[in-house]
Amino acid sequence: MKRILMFTAILLVMAVSSFAQRKPSEKAQKQAEKRIEKREKDLAKDRKEAVKEQRKADREIAKEVRKSSGFNKDGSPDMRLAENKRKAAEAARKERERLAKEQERLAKERERERERAAHASVQRPAPPHPRINPQPVNRTGDRIVGTDPKGRTIYEGPRGGRYYINSNGNKEYIKH
Repeated sequence: MKRILMFTAILLVMAVSSFAQRKPSEKAQKQAEKRIEKREKDLAKDRKEAVKEQRKADREIAKEVRKSSGFNKDGSPDMRLAENKRKAAEAARKERERLAKEQERLAKERERERERAAHASVQRPAPPHPRINPQPVNRTGDRIVGTDPKGRTIYEGPRGGRYYINSNGNKEYIKH
């Protein structure tokens, strides 16, 4: 019985010592994991804050540029500034002058066209109408027999066939 008691006591001591050795290592590992997670969260938070600050700085810079350049957000000139008002008035004046010159040029051009038309009608007689030869020229050397009811010239070939010349210049033979 002593042996059994001794054996169970040794087993108990070994179990307690091995359990005690495992516990600290597991706790240390869990603590290390928690520290790592906390560092990662802190880094992510710092990154987000840095991005926010950068955006804010960019907006402020853009706002200053808009104010100093004299333009609105959409790129149009800010008419509250005297310099922009002066530039707009100058551009409008130049545009009015350009349009007036263009109208003057067009009026002169129209007047010249009228004068040319008047001189052209006085100086040149109307061109004669071109001659229209209703009867085709006899190129074959065949004998002319007469005309048909439509006014086409009828020819007689060397073997006695009768034909007329169509609008394309080809011979069209007539049935007797």
